[in-house]
Amino acid sequence: MAWRAVLLTGRARLRLNQQCCLVERDEGEIRLAFEDLAGVVLDTPEVSLSSALLARFAREKVLLVTCDERHLPNGALLPLQGHFRQLATLRRQLALPLKTKKRLWQRLIAGKVANQGRVLARFGHKEASALFAMAERVAPGDPDNIEARAARDYFARLFPDFRRRPREGDLCNAMLNYAYALLRAGLARALVAQGFHPALGIWHDSVDNPFNLADDLVEPWRPLADLHVAHHLGARQSAPDELTTEDRRELARLLVSELRLDGQITTLSWALERFVDSFLLAIEQQRAEALLLPEPV
Repeated sequence: MAWRAVLLTGRARLRLNQQCCLVERDEGEIRLAFEDLAGVVLDTPEVSLSSALLARFAREKVLLVTCDERHLPNGALLPLQGHFRQLATLRRQLALPLKTKKRLWQRLIAGKVANQGRVLARFGHKEASALFAMAERVAPGDPDNIEARAARDYFARLFPDFRRRPREGDLCNAMLNYAYALLRAGLARALVAQGFHPALGIWHDSVDNPFNLADDLVEPWRPLADLHVAHHLGARQSAPDELTTEDRRELARLLVSELRLDGQITTLSWALERFVDSFLLAIEQQRAEALLLPEPV
């Protein structure tokens, strides 16, 4: 099981060598086994990679994420080959009835709100019980917009004086955006590997968004990223109000953080693959209950 998330912040050359990923840096060489790698984040323009290594990353399902000049994730390597039954999966995606879409959205949002309650409970907030009750009231398609109502209560308790609209120097939002982008990239990779088209969402349907489906399925995972950020903010020693290298390194560890899925404790990167497998089963059976939901541990 993959357990390593690598953040590269300085000059390095990556290439395939003796069936491993060889990282050559000024400080020396590091050899990384593919089966250990959950993800590699390129947080600098001073990294070069061989085409053979990129192809091997795609084959081994290693998440490769690039970052922009603000050090925020802006791209990911997706496998082109996909699943051996790619066309069959795509046809099921296109033929999914609205009724099933609504029930899947209900399950995703109920799982998200319940996880928000679990996160608040972890920090001793008594408002967690209200979120658990709201999760039980989510109807197919969430016509009462419980998701938005829960979010207002949740973020107000988890991050005091918090606004989801980023402001200059807003460290909390910067961390959340970074963590959410990693989740989104990981889900997109898992979806493409299973034969799904990531632009065909069950609820999101923006013509400008190539990852509508990933944005649908990421919802119950967001509270796990919130928990990771909250823990890091609480333990943070440095004073800067912008993301530091150590901040980004800790956020990248989200990919190998532990969670519970289907009663088992596992890492996030592996759980994303099982989650997407269960999503395929849910649309094959048109049964939302088949979709496995993550929980924080």
